[in-house]
Amino acid sequence: MYHFSSQLTADLIAMNHTDFIITSTFQEIAGSKDTVGQYESHNAFTMPGLYRVVHGIYVFDPKFNIVSPGTDMGIYYSYTEKEKRLTTLHPEIDELLFSSVENDEHMCVLKDKNKPILFTMARLDNVKNLTGLVEWYAKNDKLRELVNLVVVGGDRRKESKDLEEQAQMKKIKNLADFLQEVVSEKDQEQYWSVLERDYRYIPVKKFAETFRSYRVGKNLVEELSVPFDRQYNHPSSLSTSSYGVKRSELFKASFNWQLLLMQRNSFIYVFKFVQLLFVALITMSVFFQTILHHSTVDDGGLYLGELYFSMVILLSNGFTEVPTLVAKLPVIYKHRDLHFYPCWIYTLPSWILSIPTSLIESGIWVIVTYYVFGLDLNFVRYMSTWFSINYAG
Repeated sequence: MYHFSSQLTADLIAMNHTDFIITSTFQEIAGSKDTVGQYESHNAFTMPGLYRVVHGIYVFDPKFNIVSPGTDMGIYYSYTEKEKRLTTLHPEIDELLFSSVENDEHMCVLKDKNKPILFTMARLDNVKNLTGLVEWYAKNDKLRELVNLVVVGGDRRKESKDLEEQAQMKKIKNLADFLQEVVSEKDQEQYWSVLERDYRYIPVKKFAETFRSYRVGKNLVEELSVPFDRQYNHPSSLSTSSYGVKRSELFKASFNWQLLLMQRNSFIYVFKFVQLLFVALITMSVFFQTILHHSTVDDGGLYLGELYFSMVILLSNGFTEVPTLVAKLPVIYKHRDLHFYPCWIYTLPSWILSIPTSLIESGIWVIVTYYVFGLDLNFVRYMSTWFSINYAG
């Protein structure tokens, strides 16, 4: 009935090719702490038998913009501003709500004007579940005693061509008839079938109690009271782990995802390397000397100063990745809380993938500056300096 694969594929293509996306709320983009946003759900998903999306859309991209729909304060105003009320329409509204005669505009009638109104208005779709509200109201004696229910769900004067809406209209009509007649003290008598007994009103609570005392109800209660034997469970019916797939699969997906991010943001890494090379060339002129002596305290100060400066440069060079990392944190925390994957699934691939870039950065720095600074010509000392600066930075 619904082709979700086509819809999600079209959404994914459209969002990645557009330059500007307007939404009404932030929750629509990235959800909240406990819920996944409408667009965020496109970040990673699987279409069984079709394809798997690892990183579909970046919800914190500047292309996402929020423009609240707002309201017309001339129409939607505070209930305290009574002078703005359209009092001329009150008689027509009273006639519509409390008329004792059904017509093409509404079905059922409200008898008690003193009860407050529980009002809802929406399209008659399954997802709106207006029929569930009507059913809940019909089965709750206490609620019917306290309030009147008014549902605006469509125009009865027009025949709907939507099959889903037609089914919802039929269901809500049956519920309304049940509510108005079967459970109504006034209309219930016409359904009385035990003619040899005098009619008496039977509330919904009595219906429920009678069913539970009947053999069918008793059998149902007995069957539900016996715990189900788990040996008859289907292997796929219940989840036996906190996560949907094996941790090895999660690790592999996270690794591929972050590798793809590195490839997409390759310009940042190239820029870092070029920037580091440029700083190294400038630094050569500051510490330039053929031999760094180590016989005095001043020589030791120069040696430590060079090492300290090298570590600070490599450390600060990594700050270019911090904004990207901070931007991903809300999504990572939310995925962790929703049991998409444990935290180490994200941090371990990130750490592994950072090793090559870190070695390249420290290698560029040591290759350019080591011998120019006049450090020891021994190759073992050279490699030790490389790895120590890489580790410390």
